[in-house]
Amino acid sequence: RAQAAPIGLPPINRMEPTESRPAMPEAAEKAPFAGYVSAVIVSPRPNKLVPSEQRSIMVQLALKPQLRPDHRVQFWLDDQPLGMPVAQINYEIIGLERGSHRISAQIVNLQGRSLVTLAPVTVQVQRHFKRH
Repeated sequence: RAQAAPIGLPPINRMEPTESRPAMPEAAEKAPFAGYVSAVIVSPRPNKLVPSEQRSIMVQLALKPQLRPDHRVQFWLDDQPLGMPVAQINYEIIGLERGSHRISAQIVNLQGRSLVTLAPVTVQVQRHFKRH
């Protein structure tokens, strides 16, 4: 059976606490939000042909500046909201039926007020063809 023996450790290096600095200057934190410089749907591309066997499509936005913590994105399919607004710039739409579909998005504040409406894109889900 092994016996434990005390080992010597070097002295602890002590440092005096320093004053923490804010990540952003105070003036920048309190500056009102100037708005989004650009907000577009980058995926899917307009008039994208979606194969009938593809059961989902990923929608992705590009925002400048990036999505603020107090803003949400409401995604839309054929002028119907897809769930509740989310704090992300991508969304997977599952179960698209064949035909033409209009995808759009809105940036909203926490109270649900629309801040930006993005230009919609249209996708075409192809019909399943039976091969002979």
